[in-house]
Amino acid sequence: MKRLITISLIVLVVLGTAGVLWVAKAWTLKRMDEKVLKFNADCDTLILGIQQYKEFVGTYPIGNNGQIVKSLLGQTDKKVLILAVRRSDLNDKGEIVDPWGTPLGPRPHPGRPAASPAATHAPSGSAPRRRPSRAAPRW
Repeated sequence: MKRLITISLIVLVVLGTAGVLWVAKAWTLKRMDEKVLKFNADCDTLILGIQQYKEFVGTYPIGNNGQIVKSLLGQTDKKVLILAVRRSDLNDKGEIVDPWGTPLGPRPHPGRPAASPAATHAPSGSAPRRRPSRAAPRW
């Protein structure tokens, strides 16, 4: 009798574990959309390309989306071609777009208010504060 109870408990634990793993796998695969996976891979490639550009030129590319694409594709006076970015999807304006067709660039987070010009100034009556310049790409 003890042996039967032990075997049935082991079978129950194995089946329960298999069921939990099956549900977790199905739930995870269902959540990961192909466009989201492509977007993540494209972002990694773009970041790698911008870092490679900085290593060769010494500064990050500046400008809007189209100007940065031209810089990365060697269409400026620097003539540095970053191969990692050549596979990116471009729209008619020459901007890098995400899998949904939206040009990449900074956008305010939906849950946070956009920074206002007043946020960069000191209280009234004193000199305005300036944000420190960063050597990051400007979109």
